[in-house]
Parts: sequence; structure tokens; C-alpha cells
Amino acid sequence: MMRGVTIAMGAVALVCASCDGESPRPGRYWTEVTPATSPRVLNHAAMAYDAARGRMVVHEGGGSTWEYDGTTWIEAMPSASPPGRWAFAIAYDAARERIVLFGGADVSVPEILADTWEYDGTTWTELTPAASPPARFGHAMAYDMARGRLVMFGGTIAVVELGDTWEYDGTTWTDVTPEVSPEPVDRHAMAYDAARERVVLFGGEREDRTLSRGTWEHDGTGWTEVVPGTSPPARFGHAMAYDMARARVVMFGGQGDRGDLGDTWEYDGTTWTQTADARLVVTSPAARAFHAMAFDSARERVVLF
Repeated sequence: MMRGVTIAMGAVALVCASCDGESPRPGRYWTEVTPATSPRVLNHAAMAYDAARGRMVVHEGGGSTWEYDGTTWIEAMPSASPPGRWAFAIAYDAARERIVLFGGADVSVPEILADTWEYDGTTWTELTPAASPPARFGHAMAYDMARGRLVMFGGTIAVVELGDTWEYDGTTWTDVTPEVSPEPVDRHAMAYDAARERVVLFGGEREDRTLSRGTWEHDGTGWTEVVPGTSPPARFGHAMAYDMARARVVMFGGQGDRGDLGDTWEYDGTTWTQTADARLVVTSPAARAFHAMAFDSARERVVLF
């Protein structure tokens, strides 16, 4: 039996507006934008930036695909789409200019999925790799730009958390689980730090339902636990994106021990820094979990939906 999850409702599109290299100041770090057209409320959506086409692509649990060009949202009408699901993961393969989707849980059946799909800007195509990871949901993926590989870690098969690492090269999946790895978690977040050529992982929920505040990095060979001087509180269901303009991993929200969080943190490869004193009145998204974020490299903005 699949355990229940919290559903984030009422999410809106927002843009990180401090991408000019200056330190963020209260009242200007996050800016809410209100496009003329927007998707309806989406549950457990996932988002990735298609750099070749300059579009944010959001795929949601009901099966619809939306694109955002920095001005408005347009619902794409692909001839084929992955079946409805939640707690899946997507990432953009820059070398092949494809968005890759893996796994998730279909609550209507119910069934935990192990399928691989690609979106080329026109349609979704289901692939049949020679090898694939076991079915899972609540996993995370990031694209290792230096090596041209998608890296996937963790997730759950309903009652058991996973601690395996897989890579996808556009043809097949390979289990590359090293001897030293993060503890098994689900609903964690990952982002690729292009300046340091590392996949960064933070947080997640353990099998005993306790929350992690661990920071790990994957350099293409193995995982290394990082112990920064300052770290965010433990959480799951948060979102991370790498701000290429400022060389920072940006993290927002999630769910902690006392409910949904509305804090923004940045990681520079050495330490985590909260971007604004929580006691100050700042312009910021409302607290939430299970949202999606990605970096728009053309406009140098982190976009949250």
C-alpha cells in the first residue's frame, strides 16, 4: 500500500529577481509574476528548463504539459503523453536537447512506475532502454553537464526507501551505486552545480519518517557528505535549482517537522546561507511543499511554480 502524501495546492509562478550578482535585499528577492494565461492548480508537478527552445516545461500528475516563455504559459498538446502520475522526476538532457521523465506513482491503479519518457518540444516518446532502475516514486534527478549523464538517486517503493544511484546516457540506465552513498531517502532534492561539476543533494525523508538535513555531492565517481558550517533545517518536498549567473544552488520551502516552510537558502559549495532574516517582512512565496523550480538561463532567473 502506498502511503499518503501532502498535496501542495494553489501554487503560482514566481521569479527570483536577484540575479545581478548583488546581495539580496528584503522586498526584492522574489517577485511574483502574473501571466495572462496560467495552468490550473497542479498537484505534484515537475519542471525543467529546455535551453534549446528557451522554455520552462511543466508536466503535471494529470498528464498535461505546459510551457512558459517568460511572459505567458501555453498548454502544449503533444500527440502522446505519459500516463497520469505523481512524485515522478524530470530533468533536461542538454546534449540531446530532450527532457527526460522517469517513474512515479499512478494512484488510479494503483501502481508504482518504472517507465522512461522523453519530450522533444513536440511530443512525449516512451523509451525501452536495455536496462532500467526499479520502479519508484519520490526520487530526484539532475543532469551532469560535464559528463553528459542524468543522475538519479533514491525514492521509495511505498514502504521502503531506496539508496541507489543510477545514470542515464540517452540509451540505457546504469546502476552506479558506490560504496559510500547518502542514506536512503525520498522526496529529497538535487541540482547540478556547473561551476564545481557536482550534483548536490539535500534533505529527504527516511524510512522511519524522520527528516534529513544532510548535504551530499556527487562528482561522477562517488558521493561525498559535506558538513557545512551552517545548514538549513531538515525537510522533504522542497525544490532546488542552480543559479548559473551567481553560481549558487537555490532552495525554497518544503515540509519540516512543524509543517510547510517558506524559507530561501543558497549553497555556494562551502556553506548554506539563508537569504533574508526570517523576522523581516520580505517579498517571498508563501510556505509550501511539493512545488517545482528551475533556472531560466536566457533570462537569468530562478522560476518557481
